[in-house]
Amino acid sequence: MSTHSLKSLQALRGLAAIIVVLFHYKWQLDLDLNNKFVSAVFNSGGLGVTIFFILSGFIMVYSGRNKTSAVNFVINRFSRIYPAYLFFILLGFAIGGAMSIFHYEDKTLSFIRSFLFMPVTTEYAPSYIDVNYVTGVRWTLNYEMYFYALMAISFLFKRKVMALIAIFSIVLIVIPILSGFTPGIRIEGYPYKSEFLTFLTNPIMYEFVLGVVIALLYARFNNPSKLLSVPLLVISLAIVSFYCFYHNFNDHGLKSSALFMALLFLAIVLNCNWLDSYVPKFLFYLGEISFSVYLLHNPVMLIVTKYIMKSDKGAVVVLIALILTWLLSHLSYKILEVKASKALKQYLLSKFGNSEKRLLAD
Repeated sequence: MSTHSLKSLQALRGLAAIIVVLFHYKWQLDLDLNNKFVSAVFNSGGLGVTIFFILSGFIMVYSGRNKTSAVNFVINRFSRIYPAYLFFILLGFAIGGAMSIFHYEDKTLSFIRSFLFMPVTTEYAPSYIDVNYVTGVRWTLNYEMYFYALMAISFLFKRKVMALIAIFSIVLIVIPILSGFTPGIRIEGYPYKSEFLTFLTNPIMYEFVLGVVIALLYARFNNPSKLLSVPLLVISLAIVSFYCFYHNFNDHGLKSSALFMALLFLAIVLNCNWLDSYVPKFLFYLGEISFSVYLLHNPVMLIVTKYIMKSDKGAVVVLIALILTWLLSHLSYKILEVKASKALKQYLLSKFGNSEKRLLAD
């Protein structure tokens, strides 16, 4: 199974992309962010990222539960992510200063580590990079690849899910305890001197854990009675609307949006059998290209404000950026996410892959 067979989840991914884009594009508009409705629409970027992390935890565990090859899993995920990601990094380099970044030690380090999905500093938790740079959203890909690495390690054990839970327990609980810290859930993380330890132990990883738990529940109760699943959906929508949008519980982590969104996510997957038939085609399509939208919307805005409009304010600026983001994301999806990813996967599998009946789903 993949999100291609659960249209509701693909649509949710599309909505998450919209939420993140609106969060970043709000600076180009003259908005009253003290207005609760306006704030709910334009200040919920953390909520969008939370959806992505929960979704990843769910899809990777559910689709990979019958797989055995850690090598094939790594190849599949790397080839799926890297072509579009590499284009994103190089585009950001070209329009964000190019060779001038090498005049600054911190920017040079960040650029080099971006190719390897690594953090740069112990500051700016939970991103541990400067998110104000044009490629700032890459911090979430660092966590995605970290989660894939933990998944790959779990494939080395017969009981993969139990192994994955044990690994999460080690990095999120045992290591902090051994370091003299009390395990917590705050995304500020722990005050290690090493950026790698602060990154590896950050409690934002609990969002992936929520996805894992939901995958296990869905595998056990994937055809519930509507008498139970529909009320759960209504209740979860009400809770998310009240807390996440009306009361601004829309940041990352368990102390903010994660638990509420996990409840809604569970309700959606338990109702997907009938919800899928109501998913609009455009929203499903947006979910398909959402990865490219997520990567490219900030570089596109910089191109629009710096080279096309030569202005960083106004509805016209946002409209042009949205159109160009859609066009470029469509091409990125078709060329990089589909064709280039497929070619890279086939090459890597031919060189390093293990024989399996079916490859992991995208």
